[in-house]
Amino acid sequence: MKVNKILPIYLRKCLKTFPISNGASKGISLIETLIYMAITTMVLIFVVNMMMFTSKTFNNFKTSRDIKNSATISMDRMINEIRKAKNADQTLSLFNNPNGKLALNMANGDKTTFFLDSGILKIENNGVIEGSLSLSNTFIGNLVFRMINNQKGQAIKIEMNIKDKESGFTKSENFYMTTVLSGSY
Repeated sequence: MKVNKILPIYLRKCLKTFPISNGASKGISLIETLIYMAITTMVLIFVVNMMMFTSKTFNNFKTSRDIKNSATISMDRMINEIRKAKNADQTLSLFNNPNGKLALNMANGDKTTFFLDSGILKIENNGVIEGSLSLSNTFIGNLVFRMINNQKGQAIKIEMNIKDKESGFTKSENFYMTTVLSGSY
């Protein structure tokens, strides 16, 4: 058989299997299409809102984690150095000031200083800056050192306010710690 004879036979079989509508079967109406579009739109809005909520929650968690990590690192180092210190150098220290500075005379004769430089907490040993203690994506707004003197010895109270740089300073937390100088008692 030739191809031009096979094609009409094949088409006739297809038409018998899939009859052309004679008006008895309907297609999709305009109302059905609008309903499908409305349902799809609602599902998409729900999915987009969930994604935005998840993203906001993750960013908020990351901001809190960065602030707490910066506070932990900074406070731990300051507390350890204060505990090892013989006394606080009151002439070089800046107490009761939001841009505080704490100079410590260590038991081995070294001098350790904590200070703020453009919102970053830095440590200096014997005139050489070792580096920063706070994370680069956080900003320390206030660092206040307070000297506590009594008959039994000296203590240093630290008040620190840390803000997150990446979120535009929208999240901020305060941290407090008091440590006794071991050389004072």
